[in-house]
Amino acid sequence: MSATSKLGTGLDSLIDAFLGQDITDATRRRTFDLIGTVVSNSVFKGGTSFDAEKTRRLIAKANAAVGNQFGHIWRRMQSQRDLSRANDALKFLVLISDVKSLKSPSHTSSSRGTLTQSEDRQSVLPPVPPRSLKPGPRATLPSTLSPLSVPSTPSPFALPKRVEKTSVRSPAISTSSVHTTGRYASEPVLAEEELVRNVLVALQGIEGQYVRWSPSRNRFTIDEQAPVSAVDRARVSRLLDCGAHYRQIESFGVNPRRGLIVQAFAVAVHDQVKDYLGTLAMLHSQTGSNAPPSLLAIELLTRAWFNRLQCLGDLIEAVRDLRGLQLLSCVHEQWKLCAGDDVVYGCITAVLNAVCAVFHRLLVAWLTEGLIEDHTGEFLIVSKPNVSNACMWSDRYSIRYDMIPSIFERDTELLGKLLVVGKSVAFLRFVHSNRQNEMPDLDVHKRRLLGLSVEVFYEHAKRKELKTALSAMYSDVSDHLLTVMSSQFMLKSHLRALKNYMLLGSADFARNLFDELSSELDSETDGLPSASVVGRAIVTALESARPGEHPSIVACLDAEPWTDATGDDNSPLDAFTLKYRIAGPITAILPEKILRSYQKLFKFIWSVHRLEFALTQLWKTHKIESPRFSNEIEHSAALSKMFSLLFMEMITMLRKFHFYLLYDVIDHSWKELKAALDKQPESFHNTGFDYVIKTHETFVTNIEYRLFLTEDFEDLGSILSTTLEHLRTLAKEHKKFVEKCSAELETRAIFELDGEQRLADESWAIDQERNEKEIARREQFAQDLLQEFKPSLDLLKDQYRASIGELLRALRAQRDQVNLNHLFTQLDFARFYQRIFPDLAETPHSSRKTFCFSRFK
Repeated sequence: MSATSKLGTGLDSLIDAFLGQDITDATRRRTFDLIGTVVSNSVFKGGTSFDAEKTRRLIAKANAAVGNQFGHIWRRMQSQRDLSRANDALKFLVLISDVKSLKSPSHTSSSRGTLTQSEDRQSVLPPVPPRSLKPGPRATLPSTLSPLSVPSTPSPFALPKRVEKTSVRSPAISTSSVHTTGRYASEPVLAEEELVRNVLVALQGIEGQYVRWSPSRNRFTIDEQAPVSAVDRARVSRLLDCGAHYRQIESFGVNPRRGLIVQAFAVAVHDQVKDYLGTLAMLHSQTGSNAPPSLLAIELLTRAWFNRLQCLGDLIEAVRDLRGLQLLSCVHEQWKLCAGDDVVYGCITAVLNAVCAVFHRLLVAWLTEGLIEDHTGEFLIVSKPNVSNACMWSDRYSIRYDMIPSIFERDTELLGKLLVVGKSVAFLRFVHSNRQNEMPDLDVHKRRLLGLSVEVFYEHAKRKELKTALSAMYSDVSDHLLTVMSSQFMLKSHLRALKNYMLLGSADFARNLFDELSSELDSETDGLPSASVVGRAIVTALESARPGEHPSIVACLDAEPWTDATGDDNSPLDAFTLKYRIAGPITAILPEKILRSYQKLFKFIWSVHRLEFALTQLWKTHKIESPRFSNEIEHSAALSKMFSLLFMEMITMLRKFHFYLLYDVIDHSWKELKAALDKQPESFHNTGFDYVIKTHETFVTNIEYRLFLTEDFEDLGSILSTTLEHLRTLAKEHKKFVEKCSAELETRAIFELDGEQRLADESWAIDQERNEKEIARREQFAQDLLQEFKPSLDLLKDQYRASIGELLRALRAQRDQVNLNHLFTQLDFARFYQRIFPDLAETPHSSRKTFCFSRFK
């Protein structure tokens, strides 16, 4: 009977078995053996694929007697678009069409229900190269593991239930061959049933009697001296690779100390192999029955599991040393690599969903409650509980950059919103610690976030849903926080007070403070203002300048000694500084660092104000006293004229700089701050509480920058300090000049009074010699006065003009700064110094008009 007739006889049963329909046990056994024989003699020797030439040949044979029924099945599956079943039918057509010789099923052993030993040698499946997830950076298993060479498509054949007609069981050892060497010499070949028991144990990752684990090769091996035939040894070696992969999976246990995400990953991986363990349990339960499973049956049933176990084993090796969101990123990368394999793709997707579900829960708790449920350092945000409440906003929360998920790496806006929203909620809970009913309503946002699927964390197409929900929540929370800070904590009032008092933007306050301190110092014995004196002066100046100021603002102003005072060390008015004391949530915008910058600015601005007030007062005194000195003291008129010219020149320069300070620096920077705070939001980077903080810091930094108090203008600031020091020197020289001239006039008045007294008493005659001595003394005083002050005034004038020239050159060299070019124009508006220093007029490219045009190119 030919092989074709044999196939045609059992073709109906073969089709039923292939389609998974109910058939008898005997037919199932015959079909199972027939399939094994067909597989061993078919094109599977060259792989599971088939080319177009074979497909055309099979379609042609579909009309023949042998392939007619399977051809009909294949066309029906194609019309129903059941591509998977159609593909299986086409593969089986390959098997049937390539059969050259076929044993009758009746030739099989009735006792064992399997092929004979000679047939078993022919049924060994040739090895196929191991499969990896996908070519890329992730390598396949180590070379010591030889993966089972099976196709990725699950086997459509059910497990055959063998029902024997006889109750006599086959012996455990076959006597067809005998070992003659080794430990098992003279022993018969091991029966398949015993070998199956060892294989089933190894498939569970456990060593057996003849199967051992090799740590060096990282796989299971058969004892070299075991009585196993070469055919069985080759087949078992392929089966043991499944056990090696499962051992890798089993070694990754659930460890609570590694975090919630690692635990979720471990549970998800073990869930993926539950059915695998169920299959092994079913096979193990049949080992003691009358119809034990064969190696071929185990191979067919575990064929569909090999790729899945290999994939999970590779994944476990990749994440073994990772934790938290690092693990999530690794799983996400593997998920992208296995998109071409449906079985592996579904397995990795299930694991990725489980890991993302934990991240989803942690993220919702952070965004809606401001809580970080992280005790192992696995979350995206890190909290520093040791940071004080004063620095809560700026320093307590930050992004843990080594835990940024791979899908969020390049989305800085999304990461910024994730940080700011949770930080804002935590900050509001701190602000409303006793008034939780004033918290914003976040239930709507919480329900929306919980309703998002976990796919938003690894699929770019769905990430827009997360960004939309987060943007809406960010807008609501930020608006609520700014409203609270403005209404309850008077944010704008504090900023305005800092500008008016710490920066002396209110000219009335600065003048009143100078007058009050001057009058208070007149009554002090040691000449240095105490804290109480300064405090009284501040209150009095505030009442005079801004009588309606809020009491809480007035309470924030205080004074303290300035240990790093610069300028005139003998001036008591430079020995203090104002301090702005605040507490509570407002410190998030006005931290201690910013307030120290305000103190530094106050010291500089106060020194300029005080110097202008002092020089103006000295100028007034000089205008009153100089005529009297000029009439009484020889040469004093010339010195008074020199003082007048220097006063006019220096006061003019100081007033120009004072104008620049008040309007070009403070008022201009304040307008920039207000415009930035009132600006309509355009993007994430110019909205929210962080933007207010950054804008205010920029406001302070710009003022320091424009007053040459930063490291960038250290040289220019030094030149300006030297120039201002010359003004203080002029004040000292004028004070000394007034004191000497006043003392001389007082001496002369005493001399005249004494002469008049002598004449009135008629007790002494006019002493000519005495008069001559007085005249000589007066002439000598005039000469000494001229020699003392004229050289010093000439030197001071030269030094001052040299310093001004150097300052103007430095300002002219700063071509990229509008305010500095404008200051140059202010200081030399009449081009007086350009006539003195011709080189100042030789830089036409640095004019204000040219620069302003270049800004808009």
